[in-house]
Amino acid sequence: MSNKIVLDSCVFNKIFLQEPERDKAIALINHLTKQSYQIIAPSLFLYEVLAVAKVNNIDNKQIYPIILKSWIQVINAIPEFMRLCVQ
Repeated sequence: MSNKIVLDSCVFNKIFLQEPERDKAIALINHLTKQSYQIIAPSLFLYEVLAVAKVNNIDNKQIYPIILKSWIQVINAIPEFMRLCVQ
C-alpha cells in the first residue's frame, strides 16, 4: 500500500502566489514527491486553483504546467476520492 496524502488547494496556491510561508509549501510538495507519496486531490482542486489564479491575474497557461509537474493525481469523483482516503 502506497502512502497517500490529500493536498489542499490553498497549500498548492502558495507555489504561484507571493504569500508568507511559500517556501514551506514548495518544500512540502518537493518532499512528498521525493518520498514517493501519492498526492491526491478532489476534482474541485483544479477549479479552486484556477479561480485563485484568475483573481490574482495569473494566466491559467502558467498554472497548468505547475500542476502537472507536482504529480498531483486529481480524483474525478467524490466517491472515488473518499474510497482512496480510507484505504
